[in-house]
Amino acid sequence: MIELARNLSYRRSLSPGKAVFFYKTKDSEFEPLEAESSRLRGVKASFSEAYDGEGKTKNDDAVGKLPFGNPIFIESCFVPPLIEHMYCRFSLRAESNVMQPLVCSDLALADHLKALAIQYRDSGGFDELARRYSKNLMRGTWLWHNQRARDIEISISVSDYDDVLTVSNLKQQGNDPLCWDENSQAVHRILSSGMSRAFYDPQKYWFADITAKVRVEFCQEIFPSQVFVDKEGLKDSPTKQFAKVATSDGRAAVCFTSKKLAPPCR
Repeated sequence: MIELARNLSYRRSLSPGKAVFFYKTKDSEFEPLEAESSRLRGVKASFSEAYDGEGKTKNDDAVGKLPFGNPIFIESCFVPPLIEHMYCRFSLRAESNVMQPLVCSDLALADHLKALAIQYRDSGGFDELARRYSKNLMRGTWLWHNQRARDIEISISVSDYDDVLTVSNLKQQGNDPLCWDENSQAVHRILSSGMSRAFYDPQKYWFADITAKVRVEFCQEIFPSQVFVDKEGLKDSPTKQFAKVATSDGRAAVCFTSKKLAPPCR
């Protein structure tokens, strides 16, 4: 019977960067998509402000305050007027960190895990993982709510292939790569082949540069990652804030954090 070691850890094999939102103009290939701060008069919607757990009113004053507005200070993000396409770009690295533990206090267990990884490789396990990950990259699931658009083009540049790989609107072609058009199936094979080998070959490093070109509507709202805001010391700061990346000219582009990208990529 195998017992869990006192110290056991692995380093992740798939590492996405931050996904930056931007748009293009006639004079610039990169204009950061910025957040705007707004003070709004919201509606009170908390049951507990006037009623207790049994549904009884706390007092007359509490009920009387419910119709009053609830002032809020938040960040929001919208595409500028007359911009037809929004872009979101990030990098992805795959490397072989799963063939053996990073730390294992039990040598016998470490040997067993190494043997298990080899058997998994020989059984095609990494090939299947790479096919699933590549499919999600190509379908744009990592865009989260922003993938609801009329047209989405995904361009991918990988370290082991010279040409830029491009696919369009795979959400409309279904979830099964076998039902995709010939170009998309070829791109899927190229991506999954390089990524799979990077998972089990320590001498192989695989990098991808992924850009989504999303057709947007007039002043469409965009949904980047939100950051945790500590309410202490929030004076004159929005209570809802987006994750951002500072640009060289001092502006800040909204983005997805790497933690936000990891689940849909898998």
